[in-house]
Amino acid sequence: MVQTRPRLSRRTLVFGLPLVPVLVPYALSLAAASFLYVSMADLIPGLHRTQPESNPVRQVVLVGLGLLTMVLMGEVTGGR
Repeated sequence: MVQTRPRLSRRTLVFGLPLVPVLVPYALSLAAASFLYVSMADLIPGLHRTQPESNPVRQVVLVGLGLLTMVLMGEVTGGR
């Protein structure tokens, strides 16, 4: 029995290629987030030993401040 590999059709390649530039920022974001997660988990193991945060309001405020920082940095750099 001969096994064949699945091939991409020409139609898939022709119509799929314009999507690549659109998907690149999302792929890079996912790769960067994964890298940061792994590096934080390896470099700061003490985070896994502590008790979970008991004040959810504080967590929400800190996440909001992080998002605000990113938005402000985007404005300062002109979105680049």
